[in-house]
Amino acid sequence: MNRTVVVGVDGGSTKTDCVAVDLASKQVIGRFMTAASNWNSVGGPEALQTLQSAIIGALAVAGKTTEDVAAVCLGVSGVDTPKDVHALTQTLRAFFPAETDIMVDNDSVIALACGTDGRLEGCVLVAGTGTIAFVVREDGTRVRASGWGPAFLDGGSGYDVGQRALAAIARAVDGRGPQTDLVELICNFCGVPLSEDLIGWAYAEPGWSRIASLAPVVVQCATEGDTVAQGVLQAAIAELVAAVVSLEGRCKFDGPFDLVLSGGLLTEGFAYSDMCEAALRKQLPHANIIHPKVEAAIGAALLACRKAEARRKAAAAALDSATRAGKALAA
Repeated sequence: MNRTVVVGVDGGSTKTDCVAVDLASKQVIGRFMTAASNWNSVGGPEALQTLQSAIIGALAVAGKTTEDVAAVCLGVSGVDTPKDVHALTQTLRAFFPAETDIMVDNDSVIALACGTDGRLEGCVLVAGTGTIAFVVREDGTRVRASGWGPAFLDGGSGYDVGQRALAAIARAVDGRGPQTDLVELICNFCGVPLSEDLIGWAYAEPGWSRIASLAPVVVQCATEGDTVAQGVLQAAIAELVAAVVSLEGRCKFDGPFDLVLSGGLLTEGFAYSDMCEAALRKQLPHANIIHPKVEAAIGAALLACRKAEARRKAAAAALDSATRAGKALAA
């Protein structure tokens, strides 16, 4: 069967974005967004169900089925161990035809490819709901820092910024810390009349995205001159910089290296991203800072395209070799 479609998936802590791409034209022909699929945040079974729903949805929009898929590439936050990769790959193997190539990796690896035109080499710093810093060396070996999840701080993430802001509010209301406009701004954002009502709001839902959603409010407050909010951002950004510095020290880069900034908080032009970039340039002047050229789901699809095209070239070469051998025997 002629499989004409590839699928790219960006599975994050806030949402899951899936695209179906025509293999010949490289154009998106179907897209579907759904809930979070972070392996650690929502759990493996729910993540699997969400990822499958996203894939089915994107293919349905494209008027295709899994039978049409040549390759699929998934970048999923929280997929950190070989065990995680194996579990997800095996589930998808039963979902797709045997001939479909399946690639599963952490979302940070896909983010790196989005900034380097598909070349998996360099460093990537991701800061969205969660965070991770990651290096892929020239020989393919990998080194990471952060990305352990909120229980381990996940410094510099949206969750970290939101949690620090809530702590600052509690201190201000109690009189244990300085007053801050964060109290009013975050109460308004959360739709609660009193600061004490933030307790119920904070614990109303499981998962991490609720607390992380406060990060843009903190950035707004900081840009308006609130010193407490500025302190929250400075502390969070220091964590991000420390993660990259630790990787630079462990990997011992000989010279300039690519550093891709990815994730919602590091979107080019966003104040938090600008602050982080300035801090990184100060600490790591030899880093070549790059903002992604394409969205993560598109980047995953492009990696799937490369995989599918490599398989086709290998098959064509094998067929040509067999044909030549047959002619030689006939002669």
